[in-house]
Amino acid sequence: MKRKYFLVGLFLILIMFLVGCSGIGLPDIEVPVTDEEKIENVINEFFLALNEQDWEKAKSLCVIDSIWYDFVSDFERAVNENIDDTYILEYSLSISRIYITGCTCNIGIVFGEFFISLTVNGELQGFEEWGIITLVKSDNDWQLFSDELP
Repeated sequence: MKRKYFLVGLFLILIMFLVGCSGIGLPDIEVPVTDEEKIENVINEFFLALNEQDWEKAKSLCVIDSIWYDFVSDFERAVNENIDDTYILEYSLSISRIYITGCTCNIGIVFGEFFISLTVNGELQGFEEWGIITLVKSDNDWQLFSDELP
């Protein structure tokens, strides 16, 4: 009798393992993206769009008439006026802290070390410094908005 219970128990355990392997069970759960991750993604997408000279994409990541928006317009104009020049834009960002603030948590302040290099016709122009980038949240999307460039 004990052997019969043992075999039934072993069979049930085997069935549970096989059901677990078949994918039946807990559904896949999407982990929500945090505001900090969204902010970092916006900054990365912005500089990628600049490097690819996708001016509309870069502007879409900025608050209209902000210093960042105007920077894109000025950079676009400079590239278009000097069409024969070769531009290579590289940047790296080491974020030390991101603060989400404001009454409705709609302001993001990024503190970090920024390195931006622009090579024009083989001549390197660039800077590295600690700075602040301010972003504003509108309709669950973050956009660059600062009083000054870092």
